[in-house]
Amino acid sequence: MFKVMLVDDEPSIREGLRTLIDWERFGFRIAGDAHNGKQGLEQWAKVKPDLILTDIRMAGMDGLAMIEEIRKQDMRCQFILLTGYSDFQYAQRAIQYGVDSYLLKPVDPVELQDRLGRVYKQLSEELADQKQKASMLQLYHEELLQRIVVGNEGEEGHSAAVRELGLEWKIYRVLLVQLESSHPGSEEVAEKSKRAAKQQLQQAIANKGLGYVFTLEGFIAILLKEVLPAFIRPLLEETRNRGAAEYKTQMTVFIGHEVRLKKELPHSYRTALKLAVHAFIYRSGDEMMIADYDQASNFSQRLSASSETDVGEFFQMDQAVEKLMFAVEAVNRKLIGKILGDLACQLIRTEYSESRIKSSFALVYTKIIFGLSQTSGVSKESMVPFEKFEYQIDAYRCLATLLTDLENWLCEIADVVNVEGTDKGFGRMLMFIRRHYDKDLKLESLAEMFHYNSSYLGKLFKQQTGQYFNTYLDNLRIERAKELLLQGLKVHQVAKLVGYANVDYFHGKFKKYVGQSPSGYRDDSKL
Repeated sequence: MFKVMLVDDEPSIREGLRTLIDWERFGFRIAGDAHNGKQGLEQWAKVKPDLILTDIRMAGMDGLAMIEEIRKQDMRCQFILLTGYSDFQYAQRAIQYGVDSYLLKPVDPVELQDRLGRVYKQLSEELADQKQKASMLQLYHEELLQRIVVGNEGEEGHSAAVRELGLEWKIYRVLLVQLESSHPGSEEVAEKSKRAAKQQLQQAIANKGLGYVFTLEGFIAILLKEVLPAFIRPLLEETRNRGAAEYKTQMTVFIGHEVRLKKELPHSYRTALKLAVHAFIYRSGDEMMIADYDQASNFSQRLSASSETDVGEFFQMDQAVEKLMFAVEAVNRKLIGKILGDLACQLIRTEYSESRIKSSFALVYTKIIFGLSQTSGVSKESMVPFEKFEYQIDAYRCLATLLTDLENWLCEIADVVNVEGTDKGFGRMLMFIRRHYDKDLKLESLAEMFHYNSSYLGKLFKQQTGQYFNTYLDNLRIERAKELLLQGLKVHQVAKLVGYANVDYFHGKFKKYVGQSPSGYRDDSKL
């Protein structure tokens, strides 16, 4: 719909023109009016009409003077002069301003409709031509940005970027926006949502001079100008919310490394792309799903630190399960989170895929459930989150959320395993030792697990049990060894089952506490 403005010093004529025809039927709407050329000039600046119907002779500033001033700034606006027979010589002067359409007063509606038809056709053709030129220019700019960001452009292209796009900035950063539809089979909906998101981001970012928005390798790319990503987060959230509401899409933003030279833009792009390739690992756990290269770098440092310590220990899945079971029984949330994080680091370092990481954690969770059901006597059915985690794990879009939920659920299980009535301090630790006497238990590790100072725990142990820790543990093991020997197991088998890796060491301990060798005890018991 094109905009029309009416300029005439007679109110009756202006009102008559409004009602003379159905303007919208011919593709126009009246956007304003004025009673002389001066007011018309002011209204033109506000309304920016496509067509002006104006009288010639008016007090203050006449129609021709108004047209002359407008033509200095706007060559596109069309004019239809309203003239009387006596004004015809003035109307001829308007030719120099590109005005070639006249209507004699009183205006005939048929003639007005005919003029409007011609003007509408001309305006439509000009608009189509402008759109085509704008589209071609946008396409050229997009291709130029793509080549520069990816690194496929030489010095000539960089010069063109400065000339065409003004890319002489102090700071550059590439962001990649990924849209995922809840209806993966509908490519049409996905493409429509992508176009809508790109258009909204262009209006919010490019039109405000904050950077450029363009398509790149299946992403919506943002070349950010001299502002921190946090500055445009509200704009990104608005786009995400609209996409979620209208198209059921989920949006992730991958933020590349900040660079200060145009030639370094490919580095910023590659860092953002790396985050996108490993999106499951680097996505944040919030609704915005932002993956920031700087935060990812901190995570990578943690991976490196993890690779220097405990590599063999945490790479072994069974050992991680065992440690998690210990932490759950100790209700040590901090330790649970640490073990899960270290295990995740090792899986990532081993270059496990998203699906394999998920299946690994599902396996760990399953083993913990079954292990705890055997050691604690609590049925796995009573550990409520079990099935929820097992069947929902594939729906997780980021590792951070998976680890958080897994930690929470393991803590819930800890509350189930450690039933009411169990001493939450020392008594719970004794129960833990009785369950896991066959493991490599040390006073220092127990102190960390149950939040004690190790030297204080040693004294407390002697005070509460009348025995030092090592003596208490040895007695538990020897009593269990006696039972196993009477069941006919061989000495080396019994030693391993009760926690002694060295048979000779077990032999010495057994003789110390029982007064005879393991085989001698078994033989005497048969008599």
